[in-house]
Amino acid sequence: MVDALLFDLDDTLCPERPFVLARLEAVARRLREQYGPRIDFRAELVRAYEADLRTHVFDTVLERAGLASDPEAVRDLVEVYRNTPAEVEPYPDTMSALAFWGGRLPLGLVTDGYGPTQRRKVEALGIGRFFRAIVYTHDLGPEGLKPNEVPFRRAQEAIGFAGPAVYVGDNPRLDFPAPNRLGWVTVRIARPGGKFAEADAEAEARPHHEIRSLEQLSAVPPLAAHLEPRQGR
Repeated sequence: MVDALLFDLDDTLCPERPFVLARLEAVARRLREQYGPRIDFRAELVRAYEADLRTHVFDTVLERAGLASDPEAVRDLVEVYRNTPAEVEPYPDTMSALAFWGGRLPLGLVTDGYGPTQRRKVEALGIGRFFRAIVYTHDLGPEGLKPNEVPFRRAQEAIGFAGPAVYVGDNPRLDFPAPNRLGWVTVRIARPGGKFAEADAEAEARPHHEIRSLEQLSAVPPLAAHLEPRQGR
């Protein structure tokens, strides 16, 4: 048995790609306005996103356009990206899974990304009420980002469990090394169309189980013992 069930957010509980692409389109428009059609800015931004560049995305695209990196221009692009409204929807199985498992185990959320953006996503999705603890790794500084153990330990402290937990995520490189080291049970959800659905997993990042839908969580052995609701719920 396990003491808690924790989740990643993007490409686990909600699709990431439509949200990101809508914001990158706004950045591409700003780049075309400022520099003209030097290159296909949208295509280059998407290329950087697909390459999983976590930092220096806009510097990289400016360089590909033959432009010198300009800190002020980059700051402007970051603001455009962060402030562009973009819709986000939960996967069809998300709400029912959170309601089901929330009646059986304490739930937690550990998500990378710009803190205010991730908070707005959680609010727009309407899922905050399901979680005993939500850890926005951006709030914890560089050492608090995945794949470090810090955000997972922070979630453990906030929920207040001592034993192992189950962690569900999509990106082997970021989501599973720390929970594996902590002795948790890791579950990879390979969503159709997910950015990391086909990504290889090295030894330390290899999940214990793989699913295609949250409906399959009940088949994960450590969770099967919790199919009955918690007493008093």
